[in-house]
Amino acid sequence: HDDIIDNSFVRRGQPTTNSTWNNAITVISGDFMFARAAINLGLIGINQITTIYAQVLEDLCDGEIWQAERKFNTELDYEFYLTKTFKKTASLFEAACKASSIICNASSKQVIAAAEYGRNLGMAFQIVDDILDYTEAPETLGKPALADLKEGHLTLPILICLENFKTLNEEKYNELINLINLVKENPDDSSEYLSKIKDLVLEADAINKSFDYAIKFTNNAKNVLDAFDNGEAKKILEDLLIFTTQRKS
Repeated sequence: HDDIIDNSFVRRGQPTTNSTWNNAITVISGDFMFARAAINLGLIGINQITTIYAQVLEDLCDGEIWQAERKFNTELDYEFYLTKTFKKTASLFEAACKASSIICNASSKQVIAAAEYGRNLGMAFQIVDDILDYTEAPETLGKPALADLKEGHLTLPILICLENFKTLNEEKYNELINLINLVKENPDDSSEYLSKIKDLVLEADAINKSFDYAIKFTNNAKNVLDAFDNGEAKKILEDLLIFTTQRKS
């Protein structure tokens, strides 16, 4: 479903279902997976977990609608970005960690901590994903670079860049607004405009500032792990936070 929404034909270096077959087959395949997931939830037999996953499906759809309604909107603020990021990405991480802790009969304190860990991990993961769109080559990303921007999704690096220039350099700010509008008006011939936007994002130091946000979320995630005993499982969760901020694809 996400590949259709994003008009993606490559994901993680592999052709997407919609590029191999068509949108109809892709939608039906996604629906089949949802049905299979519902069956497996029923087999677990824990109503609380079924509720968690029903909520996350609502969040994912809500986040997609939020994003679709605000394409190429240069007036977005950080609150919108963070809320949308939670709904589209971090809610799934939160649900997975919370449900796993419930299955393992964790204490109430640990269930809350697991959910907070997942939420913060998910936020950091998505912010890093948005950074990589500006810093890595398509061969490394496994998808076209600046694909989100081309589709009109203004992520954290762009928002930071807009704020920076709006405050410090009106000429650069107006240039950036104009370039974003040109991408919107020329979707099939936007490579030059995208390249210039990338240069402005780098000039504004928006990548490092975005990375600071990711580190804040991984630190939050690490802190809540105090609710769990030291051991191999906890070490894996800590290592996952390091991987999240060091990954290149």
